[in-house]
Amino acid sequence: MPGIVDSETVKEIAISEGWWLDVSKSIIPSTQKLFESYSGIAPDQVVPHVEEMVRGIFYLVAAVPAIQYLLLGNSLANISYYQRLECFELFPNPYFGKLYFLSITINHHPRYKEILERIFTGEVLLDFDCGLGQNIRQLVNDGVVIKNIYGLNFDKRHTILGWELFRDPRTLSKVFMVGDVRNQLHKLSALAGNCRLIHVAGFFGSYLMVYQLHIARYLVERLRPRKGCWIFGQQAANLHSGDYAAPHGGPMVYHHNIESWTEFWKEVGLQTNTKWRVEAVLEEPVLDGQTSEGLLPNTRRMVFTVIMEEDFDDPLDETIHSDDCSILTSYSSS
Repeated sequence: MPGIVDSETVKEIAISEGWWLDVSKSIIPSTQKLFESYSGIAPDQVVPHVEEMVRGIFYLVAAVPAIQYLLLGNSLANISYYQRLECFELFPNPYFGKLYFLSITINHHPRYKEILERIFTGEVLLDFDCGLGQNIRQLVNDGVVIKNIYGLNFDKRHTILGWELFRDPRTLSKVFMVGDVRNQLHKLSALAGNCRLIHVAGFFGSYLMVYQLHIARYLVERLRPRKGCWIFGQQAANLHSGDYAAPHGGPMVYHHNIESWTEFWKEVGLQTNTKWRVEAVLEEPVLDGQTSEGLLPNTRRMVFTVIMEEDFDDPLDETIHSDDCSILTSYSSS
């Protein structure tokens, strides 16, 4: 059985398995600018810094048994998804393998100027399942006061990696809520009635429809939004809504089109005694400079704003069932 391998060997394995992208080609101009202006990294040091971080993620996060498995001549194609989760933990998720954590999407939202204005006036924003927190750093870099933004993570390692990536553990030490899914959903109650902006990037598209409904209901029940609240962001979509097998051996997911997304929020309204209006557009699946390799046929990127049109006064059942929550731990940070 091989011993612990060095990071360059890990990189070679990742390349052979299709899980390594060229960092220099994955950093779009807005991301480059953020590393320079927010993190204070010299322009010519941005790529080396990110490469070092990515190499560290692959080497430190990828469990040695998985690396040994590959060095013995086996292929990831022969390992089930859940076995890969056990071996690689964060590694097999395309959020890392495809460098999605370098994608800053919030500033590409068509209502971004309005979002900033609302936060400047004191409204609170929650970045739900914020990953390494790249969108939160964009907000701070654009002048948002830290006390008006929160990031919710389901894995504390994401938060720690984010501090390392953006070099700001002291600056943003109190912004993030981290822990297991059940406890975090309960923590949302602390923001009840105060959170008017909820950013969700990719999370819904990582689950089947039934669990998407659970997530949406939990958000509404915990945060107790009021008229004018926005749930906005982007997610994987498809011209033909339905269940799809996630790439790279992941679980089944449901991808919406605009029609199904609109109906989805009508159902959320029925279940929570609320009323929502959906604004959504389908765009090309990747931003400039990113790769579309490995995407499902007819994949699109849905950019959306879901606007609460009526307040609710009826008390809601806020019981969280552990069986409902357990599925959320299986595939997060999309």
